[in-house]
Amino acid sequence: MNWENIGNNNVLKELLSDRGILITDKAGVTLVPRGAPLPEKGIVIIYDEKNPEELVNFIDSFKSITAKTDNEIIIGKRKHGYSVVPVEQILFFMAWGNYVYCHTVQERFEINQKLYEIERNFRSQYFIRINKSYVVNIRWIREIIPWFGGRLLLKLKEISEELEVSRNYVKAFKRSLSI
Repeated sequence: MNWENIGNNNVLKELLSDRGILITDKAGVTLVPRGAPLPEKGIVIIYDEKNPEELVNFIDSFKSITAKTDNEIIIGKRKHGYSVVPVEQILFFMAWGNYVYCHTVQERFEINQKLYEIERNFRSQYFIRINKSYVVNIRWIREIIPWFGGRLLLKLKEISEELEVSRNYVKAFKRSLSI
């Protein structure tokens, strides 16, 4: 955000700073009080100086939409269309060739993210990398079986597919499950 047109509105400055909004003169978004002259370039948000909380609530609403989109759903491609897939319905993500797929009990969807991005973005939501091609949702694991060569075999709920935790990932997998 750019403070150029805010002037001495300390209440607004404090409200935005408390929310971690970066304030800089080189920002692409300028806040302008209603009735003030508009800058010639860039994105402008016009606000009411007498009601700064309204602007803050507006900004907070975008943060909650972004958080929900980033953390609760995945957009998956299926045949000729797209579907909104709730993250809690995803059993695992799989990389195959140049594509990454998410699997639910009923369907498989192609997604437009890399497996390392999935691992990073959904780690706090019970998704764990188990080998170079899979990230699994631990809430869908029915059984963990010790396997040959120090590996583990995972049996999932509601499907017959079994996934292997490779030796390179066993230690981190066990640590994340406190095994």
